[in-house]
Amino acid sequence: TGMRAQASADARRDASARTTRVQFRGRKRYAPSMFSPVVEVLASVALALPLHEAGHWLAARALGALRIEIERAGWLKASVRATFPDERPGRLALFFAAGPIAGAVAGALAFALGAPWFAGIQLLFALLMLVPVRGSDGARLLSLVVERR
Repeated sequence: TGMRAQASADARRDASARTTRVQFRGRKRYAPSMFSPVVEVLASVALALPLHEAGHWLAARALGALRIEIERAGWLKASVRATFPDERPGRLALFFAAGPIAGAVAGALAFALGAPWFAGIQLLFALLMLVPVRGSDGARLLSLVVERR
């Protein structure tokens, strides 16, 4: 029975390592995590930039861009440039916000599917892109707001 108790304790510990605490209708429950945290973190880091830029590309297509260029400069730097028939601020704002929105949507879907680490990194990356520092989507959105005044 000693071996059986140890095996049972190991199984409980392994099961708790693969669970995530979630709030559901006012009660806290433990939902199983789909992947190990290491796999989620690696996948999220690898997919953060492509998902972000895919959001810009989809928005450019949906907003009627005349020309779309995808520029890649190394592993961690890429950009989507679009030429629109007119430079309406609303159209540009949607184009600039589409990258962070794509990351937030990917994060929400990942959380719903049981991948909380992936979700957290995607949401964090989306928020960081909205910080108004040089070259970020947040800086471009802020410049649109300042120009309108």
